[in-house]
Amino acid sequence: MVTGDFECHVAASPLHAHGAQVRHGLPESCNTSLIAVKPSTVLPVSRYCIDKVEDESEGAGLTSVVGFVCADEDSVRSVTSPNVMTVKKCCVNGTYDPGDRICRDITHGKEKLENIILRDSVCFINFEYGLSECRPNEALAITVVDTGQIELLDNGSVLVNTSEGILMLDDEAFCMDAVANSSGSVVVKYCQSVETACRRRPCVQKCCPDGRGMIHSKSCTPSDFDFNPQFYNIVSTNGGFERTQATVPSFAVLSNLNCDKFILRPEATDGDISYLEVDGRLYVPKHKDPHLTTDMYCLEKVTFPEEDMEGIYAFLCFPEDDVEEDTSLQFILCSLGLITSSVFLLATFLVYACVPSLQNLHGKTLMCHVVSLFAAYVCLSVAQLGSDHLDFFFCAAMGYCILLTFLAAFSWLNIMCFDIWWTFGVIRSMSQGGGSRKQRERRRFIAYSIYAWGLPSVLTAITAAVDVLDLSPATLKPDMGVHYCWFSKMTYGIAVYFFGPVSPMITCNVVLFVLTARSCSKVKAEIYRMQQNSIGDRCKRRYQADKNKLIMNAKLFVVMGVTWTLEIVSSFLTEPPWIWYLSDAANALQGALIFCIFVLKRKVIRTLAHQLGFRNLGQITRPNTAEHLTCYDPYRVRKASSNSTLCTTITDTRSARFTSSSCT
Repeated sequence: MVTGDFECHVAASPLHAHGAQVRHGLPESCNTSLIAVKPSTVLPVSRYCIDKVEDESEGAGLTSVVGFVCADEDSVRSVTSPNVMTVKKCCVNGTYDPGDRICRDITHGKEKLENIILRDSVCFINFEYGLSECRPNEALAITVVDTGQIELLDNGSVLVNTSEGILMLDDEAFCMDAVANSSGSVVVKYCQSVETACRRRPCVQKCCPDGRGMIHSKSCTPSDFDFNPQFYNIVSTNGGFERTQATVPSFAVLSNLNCDKFILRPEATDGDISYLEVDGRLYVPKHKDPHLTTDMYCLEKVTFPEEDMEGIYAFLCFPEDDVEEDTSLQFILCSLGLITSSVFLLATFLVYACVPSLQNLHGKTLMCHVVSLFAAYVCLSVAQLGSDHLDFFFCAAMGYCILLTFLAAFSWLNIMCFDIWWTFGVIRSMSQGGGSRKQRERRRFIAYSIYAWGLPSVLTAITAAVDVLDLSPATLKPDMGVHYCWFSKMTYGIAVYFFGPVSPMITCNVVLFVLTARSCSKVKAEIYRMQQNSIGDRCKRRYQADKNKLIMNAKLFVVMGVTWTLEIVSSFLTEPPWIWYLSDAANALQGALIFCIFVLKRKVIRTLAHQLGFRNLGQITRPNTAEHLTCYDPYRVRKASSNSTLCTTITDTRSARFTSSSCT
């Protein structure tokens, strides 16, 4: 190939000479520069050259073929340069097997094809490989003819004499190749209108375009596997049906099915057994409409070794009414839930931002969690409502923003659970550590921030790098923005890059919850052991303790991600459908739950009212413990300098101070 500076470089598909010896190199006798002319110009053989040109400035394009002559050429001899024939070859290497519809690798595949179609011609050959995808209103047809039934024209068009008539193929939607294990036959693959193709032969719906399949991936990827489904004659009987294998000489392939599909797994259940009929319909005995036309099914070569799947599998469209009804209901629930949650999350953040007394370490971690979740819901709402109008790059960027903010929300939730466990699960002195209480809280908050913002950033960067740089197998690619503004449903990317980090966090939260509840129970028992001699209604005290424990456990369990556990479980289940609605509604309404747990409390409401100037609501009061204690009781309850609003400290006012975490 020649570049703009007249230097030769190696080309993937170089210009090939047929029927004559070739002299290589640029003209050496030119006194001046070279100029481009048509390859068929009549010139002395030593005064011209022909090749592919890579320089677009010549007006030829990256793969065009042009001739170069000396700029001062004024002598002409009766020597005509050879024509350049464009041959659209189906297989890059080897020949084509029309029976299995697959390329067979053999040596000298190009020479075999050119000898069949060009015979004694003298010309240059410009090979172009592959077949462009057929349009939605076209089907891919294949015909095999002898060498005398095909003619290659100078402009690259092909005349094919078939039993159905003469075909004139003059666009990019065809290719040809030598037939494997045949000495003089040519196979032609071409796109034909659906009406014509399916009238003359049965049509079979293929899920992926020609040359693609679901090989180690749930999406269509380049494939050199064969596509040769078995046909059957189906005869209905009184007790069911009878089937016999059939041979179909030729069939056309459609690739225009656009619907939400599910796969049939006949090896897993008898209800998924299906047979391809000789007329192109798919017979599914257990289906309510057993004879499915090409607008209701598709077949594809599938290879999933990890799931023991190898072969041609059938995919069926979900019933259209069910899809519209389910999608509409789920979309409405999610949209309303996201809007509601965003409002409540914003309200929670504003309440804690307006009340300085709530901005202790526990309050700050809660605010960060709320901000992350609010940002995630806003991005998710934009992606959900505007996915049809977003371009690929913005859609992918929105997906990564959703991933980052959700991971940050889970990280801060993890921090909150750890902080609560640290408060209740470990007994420690108030004077532990250097510096003042505020300095210790500041150091802990910095450490928390490094974890809760740093880890999501690193995980999101890794996900983006894997996606953009193709650092993982196709089955594990995120494919962010390809099908949705989120992970693709056709790969396991969401399981690796989202559920993978989130699942350990939720598991850790549950463990911390159990440990915290256990420690809280022990502290409660210790408190009441010290109050055994007090006068009061022990039954009422026991009821109050159980009530407080119940409220505490409910708060902890909700905050620690029970709703997202449902989301992970539902993502791996297809039935029953109501579990999808339950998990989506629970997660979408999480903002309202957080608002109820952390804002709708008597202390917070009274503090907020006092902060806003509504002093007539009264001062903030602590629980009156007089009814539970006698004047001989040496203990009193005071507010601890803890990070949690749920923790108090017992102080001995008559002797040495000691501390013990408790749940009130």
